[in-house]
Amino acid sequence: MNLEAEILIACEESGEVRRAFTRLGFVNVWSCDLQPARDGSDMHLIGDVSEILKEEWDMIIGFPPCTYLCASGARWRVGNPERQEKTAVAIEFVKAIHNAAPLVAIENPVGRLSTTWRKPDQYVQPWMFGHGYTKKTGLWLKGLPLLQPTDIVPVTMPGHIHRQSPGPERARIRSLTPTGLANAMAQQWSKAL
Repeated sequence: MNLEAEILIACEESGEVRRAFTRLGFVNVWSCDLQPARDGSDMHLIGDVSEILKEEWDMIIGFPPCTYLCASGARWRVGNPERQEKTAVAIEFVKAIHNAAPLVAIENPVGRLSTTWRKPDQYVQPWMFGHGYTKKTGLWLKGLPLLQPTDIVPVTMPGHIHRQSPGPERARIRSLTPTGLANAMAQQWSKAL
């Protein structure tokens, strides 16, 4: 492993995946989002990740916003040219992340990417990594292996993520990467560096 590798966690303000890599000893792990980091880290860049993608990265793990990509928003695209255009822009953003480094993982829920770009390499669930709820998530990989489950547990909170109450924190709660999944990403994918 190259602990000096340049790693970007794109569109992550929670810091979960960034911290998972730093716990392994990586020193050049940056997160970037339009929002400040929840943990106040100085290894977090605030701004448009499109500009940051132009720098040289050894690995990028991207969490592009799912607003215009997820299946749950499909009904709003039908007959809505503005929404269709925003979906097209979101897909191009995903492709830009994919092309910006030799090792890339893109995480997103079931949705438009699998029908307009390509099928995910795998789907994962929080219960595969020690969290007792469901949230089917696709992983589009480039140069990285499939994630292997690390702690399969029973589902004790079905619908936990999808039934969050409306409010200003709903999107942030729903987008949070479970710690067990973040740890698996860091432990398993860092071997490719």
